[in-house]
Amino acid sequence: MPELLDEIEDLLKKGEKKKAFGLIKDKDTNSLAEELIERGSFLADNEKYDFAIMYFNFSEKIAIDKGIKETARKHLTDAYIIRGLAYGGKGEFDTAIEDYNKAIKLNPEYAGAYNNRGLAY
Repeated sequence: MPELLDEIEDLLKKGEKKKAFGLIKDKDTNSLAEELIERGSFLADNEKYDFAIMYFNFSEKIAIDKGIKETARKHLTDAYIIRGLAYGGKGEFDTAIEDYNKAIKLNPEYAGAYNNRGLAY
């Protein structure tokens, strides 16, 4: 899977977002969502917010396209939280708040989402 993520990243750097998504759309939802979120988290931690957001967008699209199952729901909640942090890092607080709201809708008991949303406000 790391080779696939490297190939995706190369395509994203070239601005070929559709081609990158084409590589992942038919893959296993759960393991791929986890890998995308992990790579996106790494990129966000290294302040590469635009690339991190793209990884989270892919994770979100896969989960929604395939139908949100319970395991995908956890991955998607994590993606919303971390993508919200990436948007916050870019100073896009309204967009970050939207992601925290999505995370809360999926998992209303996740206190971290409320905390992050409060900080973004």
